[in-house]
Amino acid sequence: MTDTIAYSGWIGENNIGDEAIYLANTKLFQNYQFSNIDYLNERDNVLIGGGTVLPKTNPIDSQKQDAEFVAAIGVGASSPEFWNQRFSQVDLGYYLGKRGHGSVLDSRYVQYLLRPIKELSNTVTSSNHYLSESDFRCLREYQLDYLGVRGPETQSLLSKYNIDSKIVGDTALILTPDKYYTNKQNRICIVLRDGKYQWSKNDNYISTVVDLCNSYSDTYKFIFMPFYPPDISLNKKAAARVENASFIDFCSFMNVRGAINEISKCDLVIGDKLHSNVLAACTYTPFVSLEYRPKNLDFARSVGMEEYNIRTDQVTSANLTEKWIQPYMTILSLKILKKMFPRSVVN
Repeated sequence: MTDTIAYSGWIGENNIGDEAIYLANTKLFQNYQFSNIDYLNERDNVLIGGGTVLPKTNPIDSQKQDAEFVAAIGVGASSPEFWNQRFSQVDLGYYLGKRGHGSVLDSRYVQYLLRPIKELSNTVTSSNHYLSESDFRCLREYQLDYLGVRGPETQSLLSKYNIDSKIVGDTALILTPDKYYTNKQNRICIVLRDGKYQWSKNDNYISTVVDLCNSYSDTYKFIFMPFYPPDISLNKKAAARVENASFIDFCSFMNVRGAINEISKCDLVIGDKLHSNVLAACTYTPFVSLEYRPKNLDFARSVGMEEYNIRTDQVTSANLTEKWIQPYMTILSLKILKKMFPRSVVN
């Protein structure tokens, strides 16, 4: 009988990034049967399969109770510097979390009661995002059997709380396109995110990207590609504002392979969604990372590309042009990129 892996990951939500992580894990452990951890009563092997899930992976302690081996591979850790800030005028997660009561917001009943307030006002947020030292202490005490993290930012953060880890990179790095394109295609992929909880307090950086695309529309064709259904409208509208642009959707009906192959046809990816950068790396396609959260920098550093990472609240036409045009498109050859991006995640 084939051994089973109880998989813990954010799957089934049509998020290309999380589905790519799952696909990569099934490739890494192809001799195992994968099943959703939520539906398994008996768990011999548990795999926490990537994403920025630490330290509040829920619930690591119950996963370990009856499992022989629990591993987290390619995961990231949330940054207190980022998450312990106030994201709105009335941020319940900030106020309750600072007082040690953030877990109250995890209750579905509480969220149900808060729904009318949030729908009536965009100044109220209520996610349990605040991170305390006890969150990291609990993670340390769980003692995962194996902890492989996405990048150096995560490893450095965990080490501050005496949690040992190994940098293995994002698991989705092992995915490959059907074909590599080594000749210039004059195509640039744009991946934009529509959401809150980001460095930028507004969407000005999106307008900057769109304006820059129009400046080069006589030279390049732009492909706007959402990675998550809530981002579809934003990317479609942005494509309509750019001359010589098209819109393509691989997330409404999940097609990770289609997204990878489309990115492989491009000369450059400019994206704020983390896995737009990861899948670019899979295809040896240069990327400019628009860091909406610290996890973008974590990945960029893991593949030596931090120079091409820009926080969304620092994006200007000048610095984006500098990272894109001078000297990005001419210096980064396929040969150089092959040295940067590891093909193996787990030794």
